[in-house]
Amino acid sequence: MEKLGPAQVPEYLAQQSPQNRAQLERIIRIVQEVIPGATPCISYQIIGFAVGKKKIFYVSGWNDHLSFHGTHKHTNQNMADTYPDWFTLKGMTLQFQANPELPEAIIREVASERYETYLKETAQ
Repeated sequence: MEKLGPAQVPEYLAQQSPQNRAQLERIIRIVQEVIPGATPCISYQIIGFAVGKKKIFYVSGWNDHLSFHGTHKHTNQNMADTYPDWFTLKGMTLQFQANPELPEAIIREVASERYETYLKETAQ
């Protein structure tokens, strides 16, 4: 069977445009600072962040945008409404551009919300 996509994060990053690669590397660093123990990995052929064995958050690079995946619908709508100059909501995905770079505070906010939701889900 033919491999569908990259097996490792460095391979995924190597396939990105230089601009996307720089932003994805920056996002990985910030998410790892926000989410304790978050480990970047490949899941669904994009970059996922695992806490233990559970993937809780995703980021991907495309030809014309970058995307956050794995956040909840209310979070996505809130982010799109709060930051309309930065995000476009497409279904359950927050899309944004590599240039200008997404402010670090917004990346932290998205990652923090997802982590807080994950903690609530695992506490039940």
